[in-house]
Amino acid sequence: MNRLQPLENGQLAMLHNACMKILSKVGVVFHEAEALEIFKNHGFKVDGEKVFFTEDKVLKALETVPSEFTIQARNPEKSVTIGGDHFALGPGWGAPLIIDADGERHIRGMARERPGGYSTDRRQARRRSSRSLFKA
Repeated sequence: MNRLQPLENGQLAMLHNACMKILSKVGVVFHEAEALEIFKNHGFKVDGEKVFFTEDKVLKALETVPSEFTIQARNPEKSVTIGGDHFALGPGWGAPLIIDADGERHIRGMARERPGGYSTDRRQARRRSSRSLFKA
């Protein structure tokens, strides 16, 4: 088992199937005309700004992904290689833009921020980084 694979094969298959159902039935919205054109040119179903993915197209696209890549930092010593035997762990953050059920857009860091926004993220980051100070 992969050291970062906490799910068993049956669980992975269930997750994969659920993701494929969402991608194929619900689709994903892209606001960039260029991105929509690329999907159209590659045979994806595009309805307005929404793109629908089939499993075979997703698997075909995954075949083109490199087995590892490097995220280049301004300081080369801080660059991070992902894939192969390399992995990176970091705090998880929410989306910078949230659209609620009424279609209202909320951008993190703006005055009318919804609960769980940027300021909440900053508080959580402070708590995470201070944990090491309180080791038992």
